[in-house]
Order: sequence, then C-alpha cells, then structure tokens
Amino acid sequence: MINVKDMVSIDLNGHNLKIAHAKVSNLRREIIRLIYEDIRGVQDADLSKKIEQYFNQLNAKNSAIICPIPSQVAMTKNIEVPSKNIKEVQEIINLQASRHTPLTREEIIIDYINLGVYKETYTKILLIIINRNIITRQLEILNNANLKIDTMIFCPESISAVWHVISKIKTETSPIAIAHIDDDYTEFTISLRNKVIFVRSIPVGAEHFLTDTERNEEKFIEQIRLSMDAYQSEDIESVPTKLYLLGATEEVRALEEKLNASQHIPAKIIPYFSHLSISDEAVSTILEAKRLSFLNVIAPILSIGITKVNLLPEEVKFKYKLEQRSKQIIKSGIHAMAIMILLCCILISKIYFKTTYIKKLDQKMSMLAPEVKILEKMITKSRLIKDYIENQGQMLNMLAKLYDILPENTYLSETRFSEDNKFSLKGFSDSMSSVFTFIGIMEESVYFSNVEAKYTSKRKSEGKDVAIFEIVGDIRSE
Repeated sequence: MINVKDMVSIDLNGHNLKIAHAKVSNLRREIIRLIYEDIRGVQDADLSKKIEQYFNQLNAKNSAIICPIPSQVAMTKNIEVPSKNIKEVQEIINLQASRHTPLTREEIIIDYINLGVYKETYTKILLIIINRNIITRQLEILNNANLKIDTMIFCPESISAVWHVISKIKTETSPIAIAHIDDDYTEFTISLRNKVIFVRSIPVGAEHFLTDTERNEEKFIEQIRLSMDAYQSEDIESVPTKLYLLGATEEVRALEEKLNASQHIPAKIIPYFSHLSISDEAVSTILEAKRLSFLNVIAPILSIGITKVNLLPEEVKFKYKLEQRSKQIIKSGIHAMAIMILLCCILISKIYFKTTYIKKLDQKMSMLAPEVKILEKMITKSRLIKDYIENQGQMLNMLAKLYDILPENTYLSETRFSEDNKFSLKGFSDSMSSVFTFIGIMEESVYFSNVEAKYTSKRKSEGKDVAIFEIVGDIRSE
C-alpha cells in the first residue's frame, strides 16, 4: 500500500452499505466522500452491482480496498497463553482457538492483539474469532464487484488507534471506555494507550432509541454496566476512568446525563468528525445520516499501518504474497533487461562511432596514399645515399688505418670490404717475416679481429725473392 493514491473502505456488515473514500498525499489522508444506502432485502448479486457502480463514481486511482469487520459479527476472548515467545504463542492460539467456539478450526478465521507479558511467563491475548462464511461472503460480493480486498481490519482496534486524534488527548495513563453507537448495535471497547484491551458488542443502536425510547435507554445503560462487570471479571487492567460515546449520538444526547447519574465513571459524548481530516462534503453526509456512524469506515483508513489485525483468510494472504513476489520478480526482470539493453546500446554506440572514425581515417589515408608513396620513395633513396656515404667513409678510414700500420717494404695490391664487416687484403713483401709482423700488428689493433693469412707463397721478381700473401679477417664495429 506504499504507492496508493486512494483508499476506499467498504462496510457490508449491517443494514446499510457504507463506503468511505480518502485521498492520500505524502503522509496525509483526507476523507473526501462518504456514501450510504439501506440494503435490507438486497440480494448479494445486486449488492455487487451497486458497489461496482459506486466505486466507478469515486474515480479512485491506484486504490487500496479495506473491509472493516465490527465486533457485532465476531467473537472476542481475553486469554493468557503460557509463553512469551511470539511463535509459540501463535502455535498455541492456532491449536486452541476452536475450544472457545462451537465451530471447528476450519470453520473459523482467527487473529489476535498482543496485550503484553503477564506474571513474567504468560502473554495476555485478545483473541478475535469470526465465522469463515462471513468473510467468504464479503470477499465474493466484492470480487463480483471487480474489487480486490487488500485487508480486513477489526473496527475496535482501528477506533482505539485513532482515539487520540478524536479526543486530542495524546496519552491515557489509565484505561478508558468507548461506546461506539451505530444504527443497530453498539461497540463497547476498553482502550489503554491507543490499544484495545477488551471488546463487547451491545445489541442496542441508534435506531432502537426511536421506538420505546425509555426502555431501550435503560437496556443500553444495563448493557454498559454488564460490559464493565465482564471486563472487571477478566482481571485485565484497572477500572476505566472515563466513558466516551462516539458515533450516531445526535439523537441520543439524553444518554450522557443518564449514564452520569447511573454509572460510577463520568460519560461524555464526542462528535468524532470534529478533529479528523474530513472534507465539508463528507461532514454534510455524516450530519444528514443522523442514525448512522461512519467511524467504522473512516477509522480503518486513518489507522492503516498502525493496526495489526487482518482477518483475511490465510490462503488469500498467501495468494497475495505470491502475486506480490511475482510482481517483484517481473519488475526485477524488467530492470535487468533494461540494464542489459542500455549496456548493449552503449556498446553498439561505441562500436558505431569507432567504425565511423576508422572509415574517416581510411578515407583520409586513401587521399594521402599517393603522397605517402612518393615520400616513401624519397625516404628510401635518402637512406641508400646515407648508407653509401657512411660505408664510403668507413672504407677510407679502414684504408687509412691499414696504411698507418703497414710495415716497410710491404705493399697492398688489392683491398676488399664486404657488407658483413669482412675484409680481404692481397699484397707482397720483401720478406715473409714482414707479412707475419703485419698480421700481428693487425690482431693487436682495436679495429680488426680474427686476422689470419689465407695463403702465403714466394716467387722471383727482378732477381729477388718476394713473399706474396692474402690476409682475411673481421672489422670491429666502433
């Protein structure tokens, strides 16, 4: 109910159909319209059609539907459970609930209000029991009106929850008694700190005071006394200090004086609509229907989120939980799909932009290709020229170094240098010892390595012995 914009409360329990419509904005809930109609003799199928027509008139959007259950159709019992553990308390109540009614466990729906720990080992409980057929009938009527019930609230609990707003009393230090008068019954509730601790239904309502007024007033006062006696016999809490009359009190003003004269606690009538958030149109409806109380459809709306009792059958609650979980799973799936799609879009967009950028670069490259080829040829020529010049200079340097270390009477006839830094020297000398001296000098030089004589021989030249040689080796890199 977190995101609802409207709340609609529908009461099907009495002689009159009552509907309350509230607008929800932020933390404020305002009753903007009230509807009522006498439904005595109306068949359930026709009632469903009426409710559907009224609901369509309300134009309620994203609404939560509340169905109030009065004490008139339920049974309450104050009991003590021998455990403080909430789970154990629930199990004990489920097992023993049928002992307090002639119906079987399958024929009833139960819930409870936890009143606190008693004598350190017991938990006080206000047990609420209702015939399953009553709940089933109301669910069928509203389902046939195409309405889904979100919760079924126990009226006395909701009235106790909003009591501090009606009375403008923030906290009550002792129990108070509230007599909520409707058209055909009165709900007698004892409340402490806005929590209901005792409930009893009185079969006297506003309509009864119209006929044989005096006798019904005496009957009402006697029922109040019996209710107080029943409360005291239960030994729940201390005796109430005040009695407040709420609901359809416009035509029973004399009751206040008579109750004050006959009861031991002061009684006071309070117009419940004076301090609640209700529109002028809704207040007009309340004043018009003098013998009806709308508090049992207004209080559930204003107290939702505070009240604990929900009299929906367990199978319906379970169904709602499954539906809610399914919605959450679907929502999570949609969010996951949305994230996946977003990531895919981002990835595709990146690929698209990069592809477009590459295409632009390719176009520019194709335009520059002829110039690039020309530039490559120029760079290749420059590199060749540079290598040639560098090699030429190296050969001249090597020749200069060779002639520096060349012994006397030794001559070179052929000099060769290869690209892999190899060299070959051919020549002749007056003596063979000069040739080997030359080889030794070259070995010791920092410019040559692996120097050796490839071949040496002697021959006659102009009547003299001449040594002919070929020397090979490596040029050391600088």
